[in-house]
Amino acid sequence: MNGPEFIARAVATGSVFDFSVGAKLAAVDKKITLDYIEEFQGRRGKRSLRRDYGLFEVTFIGEPEWVCQSVVLEIHRLSSMPDLADKVKGLTGIDLAPYTAWSDVEDELQRLGGSQPFDPPSVTQEYRTYRSKTTGVSVHVIGDPASARGVYPGHGDIWSLDIVDPKFL
Repeated sequence: MNGPEFIARAVATGSVFDFSVGAKLAAVDKKITLDYIEEFQGRRGKRSLRRDYGLFEVTFIGEPEWVCQSVVLEIHRLSSMPDLADKVKGLTGIDLAPYTAWSDVEDELQRLGGSQPFDPPSVTQEYRTYRSKTTGVSVHVIGDPASARGVYPGHGDIWSLDIVDPKFL
């Protein structure tokens, strides 16, 4: 699987690596074999747990069962961390490029079975953000025409994806 296909599937399903918002930590641990950095925030009984796996971050709430609250795919890290793509490919078989154009993901979404129902994009000087209330996914695309590919993605490339419960969009 290549990067646009992986991202399109995340957009279409609201999940990555076969888990999504609402999954319990024990189930996520069975599906994800990547190393991570773990951070707890808050007071015992009302804490959150954030795991940073490099390519993505997952936030859990509801101690002691720890239920997934959100997932952030940090696509921009691939351009500044070349070893990250190799590590992900070795563990998952997904072939990720340093940059992924939103237009390539849109093409893949069409191939997978039609367009995703997005709200009209919110636009700032830096980003165009596409939201799907169906899957809970927000896609942040570099909107600044002066942004060129280099250490970071350029104009039209995906910066990140946020996945949350659709009722919060």
